[in-house]
Order: sequence, then C-alpha cells, then structure tokens
Amino acid sequence: MVGMKTENFINQKEKQMANFAVIVDGKVENIIVADSLEIAQEVTSKTCVEYTDENPAYLGLGYDGKIFEQPKSFEAPLPPAAPQA
Repeated sequence: MVGMKTENFINQKEKQMANFAVIVDGKVENIIVADSLEIAQEVTSKTCVEYTDENPAYLGLGYDGKIFEQPKSFEAPLPPAAPQA
C-alpha cells in the first residue's frame, strides 16, 4: 500500500501546472495557472501564452507574439497653440 501512495505522489509531481498570461489587445490582462494551454484558453475564452523565468510576464506588459515587453511610453499630444492676435 505504501508503494502505491509513493507512485501516485510521483505521478502527481511529474504533472506540473504552468503559468499563463491572458492577452487582450496585445497586453497582459491577467495571469493564471492551468494544466495546459488548451484549458487556459477554454476557461478564459481569450488568447493565453505560457510564460517562464526566461520570458516573464506580469500585468500590463505588452506581448508582440514572441516576447513580453514594457509598453512604449505614451506622450500626450500638446494642446493646440493659442491664436495670436
């Protein structure tokens, strides 16, 4: 009986869940953990991408289809110049 419990524990350890970034409009909207990419996308109904220590993701990062990256800084346009009299 003990051998059976050990075997089950080993099998569970081999099946590790993965981290996924949920992508909406090219940005990381959420972070989830799931057994597979298929399950992550089914649960969220959105594009999901597995992330790793080598290619980390966190909320707000952009995703270009290959890597996660800081979004380009946004500069508000200057207001129109006041008319000169």
